[in-house]
Amino acid sequence: MSLSSSPKTALITGATSGIGLYAARELIGGGWRVIGTARTAAQADLLKDALPDIEVIVVDLSKEEGADQLVSSTIALLGEAPYALVNNAGFAAPGAIEDVDPDYAAEQMRVNLLVPARLIREFLPSMRARGSGRIVNISSVSGRVAAPFLGWYSASKFALEAISDALRVETVGSGIYVSLIEPTSFSSNIWSKAGAQLPAAGPHSEVYRKAARLIDAKYPEPTPVARVIRQCIESEIPQARYLVGKGTKAIPYVRVLPAKLVDAFVAITFGLKEPPLMMRLITRRTRRG
Repeated sequence: MSLSSSPKTALITGATSGIGLYAARELIGGGWRVIGTARTAAQADLLKDALPDIEVIVVDLSKEEGADQLVSSTIALLGEAPYALVNNAGFAAPGAIEDVDPDYAAEQMRVNLLVPARLIREFLPSMRARGSGRIVNISSVSGRVAAPFLGWYSASKFALEAISDALRVETVGSGIYVSLIEPTSFSSNIWSKAGAQLPAAGPHSEVYRKAARLIDAKYPEPTPVARVIRQCIESEIPQARYLVGKGTKAIPYVRVLPAKLVDAFVAITFGLKEPPLMMRLITRRTRRG
């Protein structure tokens, strides 16, 4: 079943800011009927003010019953599963593996992995009956390369990529396509929320103080990500993965490099290790030039 004969409906979780908000705006501009989620009624009101044509479901996906509530509310609105499910809602649990509270780590995995999996499971029968659908899971470059002090976030995204890879094969021939969007850093309150959770003391406290200064750094607006999401769900045969943002061209090659080399590069990038003397000299000369 082609898109022209399928309903142009999309459900975007976490639509109140960042990638979710921009994706909703992009799809509505393209004639899509968009349902977005908001955690609170106040956030829903702000979302409606920003995008009057969006339909909003107020649901807290961090709660155990949140995913089931969203499924039933969406079916009530549409009468079936949306053509496109965009699993965007999520958060980052920052800190070294030893510093992140176990309950907070469990919540990270639940919201970023188990909730999308639950939504997929519940919507798949309707998509299969219709013979069409798009499942778009918003991952990250952190789902390809694990970053220190974002280990639990990376774990949730690595796992999301794993179930996406499995599901993509399991849905072959059904008219349902599964894709991953892997952005670099774009403007989003996910990072400002993350910064509030950084521990104030411990062996990594100096790194956390430096990281806190990056929370307010200016990142580009996620317009390119929104456009790629639309391209993905409107494509007859979407790609399995879409890398979006600066510096992503090298990502596919990182996994084939020796682990020691990758570890050294990441450690230098995060200021955990001094770069080799030759690299320091080249860097200084480049800056002077």
